[in-house]
Amino acid sequence: MTTAKTDLVTTPGTCHGTATLQAQVDFLTTTVNYYRKTSAKFTSNGVGPGQALDYGLETLWLRGIDGNGVTVAVMEEWNNPTVASTLKSESTRDHLPWTTGWVRTIFPEEPTHFDPTGTVTSGALPTVKAKPLGTPAITGGPHVTVKLRTGKTAVETTTCPHGMVILGSYGSCSAWQGELDLDVEAVHMFAPYAKIVVSASPADSQITDDPAYNVAAPELIHAVAYIAQHHIAQTISVSDGTSETTYAYGWATLTAQNVSEAEAAADGIPVMVATGDCGVVQNLAAASSQCGNASSTPQTAAWDDSPWITAVGGSKPHITKETVTGVTEGVKTENDTLTSIEGAGFSALYAKPAYQDEVNPSSQRSVPTVVMDSADGTSQAAPSFNGVIALATQLFNVHNRGPEKPIGPIQTALYRIGPEGAAAGILNVVTGNDTSPASAKTTYKTPSFPVGPRIATPGWKTGAGFNVASGWGDVTANKFVYALDKETLLLRTEASARAAAARQVATLERLQTYTTPNSDDTFVLAKTLIPYHPVTLYVTTVRVWPLSQTAGTWIYKTGHTALTVAERQYIVDAQGYVTFMITPLKVPKPTAKFTKTVVVHTTRNDTTTTEPTLSNPTTFYALSPGIHTLRLSSLLMTQTAIFRVAGS
Repeated sequence: MTTAKTDLVTTPGTCHGTATLQAQVDFLTTTVNYYRKTSAKFTSNGVGPGQALDYGLETLWLRGIDGNGVTVAVMEEWNNPTVASTLKSESTRDHLPWTTGWVRTIFPEEPTHFDPTGTVTSGALPTVKAKPLGTPAITGGPHVTVKLRTGKTAVETTTCPHGMVILGSYGSCSAWQGELDLDVEAVHMFAPYAKIVVSASPADSQITDDPAYNVAAPELIHAVAYIAQHHIAQTISVSDGTSETTYAYGWATLTAQNVSEAEAAADGIPVMVATGDCGVVQNLAAASSQCGNASSTPQTAAWDDSPWITAVGGSKPHITKETVTGVTEGVKTENDTLTSIEGAGFSALYAKPAYQDEVNPSSQRSVPTVVMDSADGTSQAAPSFNGVIALATQLFNVHNRGPEKPIGPIQTALYRIGPEGAAAGILNVVTGNDTSPASAKTTYKTPSFPVGPRIATPGWKTGAGFNVASGWGDVTANKFVYALDKETLLLRTEASARAAAARQVATLERLQTYTTPNSDDTFVLAKTLIPYHPVTLYVTTVRVWPLSQTAGTWIYKTGHTALTVAERQYIVDAQGYVTFMITPLKVPKPTAKFTKTVVVHTTRNDTTTTEPTLSNPTTFYALSPGIHTLRLSSLLMTQTAIFRVAGS
């Protein structure tokens, strides 16, 4: 039986562990026998028993490789209170094990920051803003009850952010209910004894964003790093993303998220991301339905393009559909074919990583890495591969004979075993392409959301070996998990990848400073931040407020009416940069009164507002001579530096 404390055995159905572990093998033995006898009713594409037969899961289950001891995370932007009961019903239907408590939902915390009194605080990530006037009523779908972090009495709400509501069937809170159920069901089908964490991180938690932010919210990628840093799960999947080019402020919005992807890799957490369901083009943020408004040229999506991410595309399995005398039913009859919806291509943003040097002729990152069954879209493929990695993680810990830990970022290891092909459980997808067909005539959900038309866009064709359309191809889990385990454990491939990721994180978290000649004035230069998102600067434990606005720095006009002016923060400019000047002998105290009303112009949406501000403060403090620590906190990271105040 495969646990961290027992040996693998080669005899199916026999366990060398506890009676409980043997009972798990016995349960799945009955399940597998049922699948084999009734394979004809289970061979349709989509999440279900047919996948157990197609991907060789039954071979692993009978040896106790079933996800036991592993926790898998799926990233969502809203929650579904009925997910546990839904999975219980599906488990009964599919003859899979089920125990109350196997699925839990978390709402990741925001980064620790400092309040105006200098006290270190942290709290639940606020998930919504006050409901704007004219927001459509929310009907159907899940609601979340959250407490907004105001520094005062908590405010509870179940309101979906307006920016998500108007996305309709693509990206709204209601739309996430079906996505969440699919993710959880897919993971459970592949790793039935793994525990599942649902991470709910709605958009617009900090500031009202553009549609691209609301489709692929930075809150979600922050939660990836949070889960990794707090060791909540050993493997993660994201069934989301949108075109690299659809963000209002360009690539700065994506590169700002590099730190979270690198942090997950540094902590050894594999992250799988779906490549999209619009073929060679990508869904634009303004779409009100899946592929309702897509790019007119080949593009890849956010997150799956990152060098630290395993991009998962889509394929269609081919397995026997009925029992034939002398033929084992429910098994693969030929290699999978590519599904035309699957996203594939070259990133315009990220350069080719070193692990693709031998197979990628382009200078840019190629996606996908692998493909899986995508009858329900690549949103099915990504969590399915997440389940496969959960099995590999369990096996990794059996051989490691230590506490449960993640298998490590798997990209380099996967590209090393790729050339081994079928021997390593990797089957090339040799037929199909992801050409995007022409769309219907233009229609409008609202004046700001045009849908169509689009001309047909030629896609990438599959072929032998690694190719742009399907990466390395499909996997057969019963061989793949052993090959990946060998590469990561025996050859220590993941160790160097984790170290490289840690170095990148350290570089991104380094805050730049410049002290003017013949003066103590110090400029703080921050970059790689999310454009127009709030940041907080503090010296040691005291928040620093500017005497006046500087170029590109604007007071945060919050939509939370309960927030006091003292809670307002700085705003990053459109390029992801912030500049501050600290005058050590005259730093305004954060307790200074906000009494003067001034006009504040915000460049983001070219509006002017009137609000109280810290103007001509009468209370200051002087920084003592010596070394001081500067920290700049944003949603995704804290940048740190030190500076010296000269003695008197």
